Amino acid sequence: MKSPKLIIPIDQIPAAGLDREGELPPEWIAESLLPPYQPLQPLSFEVTLTRINDNVHVHGKMATSLSFRCGRTLEQGVMPLSITFDELFQPANRHRTNLGDGVDSEAIGDEPYLYTDGQVDLTPILREELVIAQPPYPTVSGTEHDAKKPVWTSHEDDIDPRWNDLKNLKLN
Repeated sequence: MKSPKLIIPIDQIPAAGLDREGELPPEWIAESLLPPYQPLQPLSFEVTLTRINDNVHVHGKMATSLSFRCGRTLEQGVMPLSITFDELFQPANRHRTNLGDGVDSEAIGDEPYLYTDGQVDLTPILREELVIAQPPYPTVSGTEHDAKKPVWTSHEDDIDPRWNDLKNLKLN
């Protein structure tokens, strides 16, 4: 399957907005995954780009599934990811954002993305949102996994027997 176009010329965004959707292959996703994760399927996405003066608002949704090794039981797990985001692009040569009606960049909580050469590149947004959505230490939950003895826990009575001798260790 051909990868969707992620660089959109600003002049191709009509006043009513521009909708884009597609799938990115697991190899593309793998570049943005934390160490415990592996992609199980392509990343599907839908975005709507809307021009606001010289700025571009991007509203989007992404979804995929990842496999991981549980940080407590070391069992394999599966995590579905469903992400919704809203971001703003502004021209790189601007120091302040003009959204009209007296709203300026001081009212925006996050720094906007910048675009150059009259083109918006969706790659940084998709990658950043994917990274932010991944818990750094995933765990498997559910009745079948909760019954297993964890390899690591913060409760003294749940210590893995391999680490039991560490209870006698005294630190100065």
